[in-house]
Amino acid sequence: MTITFEPKKVVVFLSAIIICLIVANMVGIVSYFSFGSHRIALFDLDKEGNVPTLYSAVTTLLCACLFAIIAVAKGRQAKREYLYWVGLAVIFLFLSVDDGAAIHENLIGPLRTALHTSGILYFAWVIPYGIFVIVVGIFYLRFLFSLPAKTRYLIILAGILYVGGALGFELIGGYWTELHG
Repeated sequence: MTITFEPKKVVVFLSAIIICLIVANMVGIVSYFSFGSHRIALFDLDKEGNVPTLYSAVTTLLCACLFAIIAVAKGRQAKREYLYWVGLAVIFLFLSVDDGAAIHENLIGPLRTALHTSGILYFAWVIPYGIFVIVVGIFYLRFLFSLPAKTRYLIILAGILYVGGALGFELIGGYWTELHG
């Protein structure tokens, strides 16, 4: 079985959705500051449990599905690397569920209390998730360098963007939130 995607069309489609979400968020911000109306929480990019969160959870779930398809294909070819793809499918399935169910958000309070975190670690969930990223990164190094160069570089870029966006901005946001509420 062959599944074919045209990367440019996928990027355009997903980018169009992102642009619509950004515009909807901006309309909410303008309506709040210009007219005193309540922000449109359904499209607030700084909140959980809304349309942007659904978009994020669904796209992460689609990645998990694609990794699972690759794992099955590699398994049928009797290639040992299929286990890495299974691992990625499981990780991305968890990330999708976490995004939709806000598991990491529910860890903030208990972890902050237990670890007495503040500043950039105000949102304390970044600690266990950061450790997990490092462990998975080390575990996947050999696999990563076994991939073709273009694929390897694209995965590294995607990882930097995803982890930088998730953990990096949360560290900055934690610092800001503690200072300004």
